[in-house]
Amino acid sequence: MWKGMDEHDIIPVCPVCGQPVRQRDASGAYRGWHVQCDSRMRAAMDAKRRARQAGELDERLRYWSAMLTDATGDIRVSVIDRNTVAAERDHWAAVLTVERCRQAILAMRMTPDEVNRYRDPWLRRLCADIGRDGMDLIADRVGWSGARPWRRDPATARDGTLHAAGQLPVPDDPDTREGYRGDLERSPGAALTVMGALDHIWKEDNTGTPGEPGPWRLR
Repeated sequence: MWKGMDEHDIIPVCPVCGQPVRQRDASGAYRGWHVQCDSRMRAAMDAKRRARQAGELDERLRYWSAMLTDATGDIRVSVIDRNTVAAERDHWAAVLTVERCRQAILAMRMTPDEVNRYRDPWLRRLCADIGRDGMDLIADRVGWSGARPWRRDPATARDGTLHAAGQLPVPDDPDTREGYRGDLERSPGAALTVMGALDHIWKEDNTGTPGEPGPWRLR
C-alpha cells in the first residue's frame, strides 16, 4: 500500500464479474460490486443465506431424528415388554378360568352337602367368580338335584367376576397341562370365557382319552 493510501483508495474487484469496480457510492468510497451486477450479487447473497438456513435446519433435523430414533427404540422396548406381560397375564387368566370351573364341578360331585349348605366362604367366592349362568350349567350337566343357593346370593352376578374381567385369550401352547388340554380351540382371536371354558371341559371329559375322563364324569 502506498503511503497515504487508505482503504477508500483501493479499487475493489467485483465478486460477481471479477472486474475492477471504479464506481463509487454517495460517500465517495468505491462500491463493493458494480451497479449492473447488483441483482446477481443480491441473488448470490440470498442463495448463500438460504444455504446457511438449510444447513441449520439440516442440523436441527439430524438432532431431532436422533431423538426420535431413541424415543422410538424406547417405545419399541415398552411395547415388547407390555405384550410379554399381557401374553403371560392372558395365559394365567385362562388357566384360572378353567381351574375354577373344574373346582366347581368337583365340589358338586364330591362335597354336595357343602354346596347345599352354602356356608363355606371359598365356595361362595367360587360361585361369584363363575356366575349364576355358569353354575347353573355345571349343575345341569352333572345332574345336580340339590339346592342352587348361588341364585339367591347377591354377590353372585349372572356372568361372574371372571367373565366381567373381560374375555381371556386362549394360550397358544396346546400341550400345557395347567387345566386344559390339546383339544382346546386356538383360532385367531379366540377368547376363553367361563361359558367357553365349561364347553371345553365338557368336550374334554366326554370325548377325552382313556384313563383320563376328567372330573365332569368322575369315573
